[in-house]
Amino acid sequence: MKQIIRVTVLLILIFVVYLAYKIDLTGEDPSEFVKEEEVVDPVKQGTITIFNTDETSNLPIQDTEYTIIEADTNNLIEIVMTNEDGKATTELLDYGNTYKIKQIRIIEPYQIDEEVYKVEINEPDNELKTTNSKAVSTE
Repeated sequence: MKQIIRVTVLLILIFVVYLAYKIDLTGEDPSEFVKEEEVVDPVKQGTITIFNTDETSNLPIQDTEYTIIEADTNNLIEIVMTNEDGKATTELLDYGNTYKIKQIRIIEPYQIDEEVYKVEINEPDNELKTTNSKAVSTE
């Protein structure tokens, strides 16, 4: 009886070691038995970088806000604001989608650009250049 218990304990110990260290007792490559998961290509994405400058001097204009709207759904995706270099960059957007970009706020003395720009995401870095003129004084 003691011998059966010893053999059983020994077999359990061997099995635990096998599981812990994944020893292949058959001599075959265990990776052959692992089912490979299907690799799904990640969705390609890119950004839109907006450059805003003064129409006359070509100097950058900061603190200009733009809405980024998905053209097909008219959903607002985000609002971006230009930095001191006159540059604003969107979050990652999916390839193949078209976005409407509209200027919604600009610092004085500039006039808002009323044009709605459309940009299709078809590369990692998409650019849009806009200019603004200074408001004409009516005094």
